[in-house]
Amino acid sequence: MLMKKIIIKLTFLSLLSTGVFASWINSTHIDEFTNVKSELKYSYSENTTRNSIRPIIFVVKTSDWKQTVHLSTNHYSVETNRILVKFGKDNPVWYNVSRSSDDTALFIKDTRSFISEMKSHRKMSIRFTPYRENTLTVKFSLEGFSNSKFNRPKYSLPKEPIRKEAVSTRQRIASVTKHEATLSKYVVEVPLSQQYPNSPQIITSKLHIYNVTEIDKFRDTNKLMITSSSGKFAIPSKIIFAAKRLNFTDKLEKKLKMLQYDK
Repeated sequence: MLMKKIIIKLTFLSLLSTGVFASWINSTHIDEFTNVKSELKYSYSENTTRNSIRPIIFVVKTSDWKQTVHLSTNHYSVETNRILVKFGKDNPVWYNVSRSSDDTALFIKDTRSFISEMKSHRKMSIRFTPYRENTLTVKFSLEGFSNSKFNRPKYSLPKEPIRKEAVSTRQRIASVTKHEATLSKYVVEVPLSQQYPNSPQIITSKLHIYNVTEIDKFRDTNKLMITSSSGKFAIPSKIIFAAKRLNFTDKLEKKLKMLQYDK
């Protein structure tokens, strides 16, 4: 048993040293509405957080010359407008950010400067403070980021359900995050629309949440926490009450009505 634990530990250290967890994954996507081509790179953090979660850093370039960089916390709700970033051995610098609707993704505002720093360094550390938790620091390897090219991968990203409005770059990034895109280049994920076609669903102007299993109040806020196969979402209650609902069970409807009148 002791020998087995030693082997597992050495294997894990070997993976870290070879950059398996730090490798950059490339992907492409063409918007069927606008015909804009998006080129995506993303990488998991080298270290895990206290809940064994690996945040992901995303870099997107589109054919209409737009660029975005965002950090997905993969779990933590963050209520801040800036993060502290350290490139290599340089002094830490504050970067202003905007947040996603569920507060689990932070979009860098000074994108051009941030990408330039990523290209000229080999390491990057990002520090942020989750809601009601201690400060966290996640580390990323930038090895190969500046030299890697955007090539079409051997797998396809999950397709979003067809909507009336064009799907934005930010929504496509969120789709990759919520579907937990795999590190394997040979695994094709089945869209949630095919996995749970008759499941309880919530549809808003920006989200289509499949297989809703639980609805509850989100801390002491005016938001509701939606638990589903798409992930967990903290969404303003007024949006949920006004949203379209499909295949809802009596239990979910009863819980929603109780939350609606319990204000």
